[in-house]
Amino acid sequence: LTADDILKVTEDFFKVSHTDIVGKKRTRNIAHARQTAIYLCRQLLDIPYGDIGKKFNRDHSTIMYSVGNTIEKNAMFHVKQPG
Repeated sequence: LTADDILKVTEDFFKVSHTDIVGKKRTRNIAHARQTAIYLCRQLLDIPYGDIGKKFNRDHSTIMYSVGNTIEKNAMFHVKQPG
């Protein structure tokens, strides 16, 4: 599994082009697809933020924000079981 594999699957799933997902556009659907791909790269590949940033033409701090933002969004949908 590589970052390019994740990019391709994400592009197909969200129906966005490679140019859009690594480009500067910030429309909601493109940004969501980009943040999802970034999160998956970090979680599944455990590669440094800077390396992910190079794949997406972004700074490492933007990658850190995207991963954190995706984690927060995911946490909203998980209901904690009484323990």
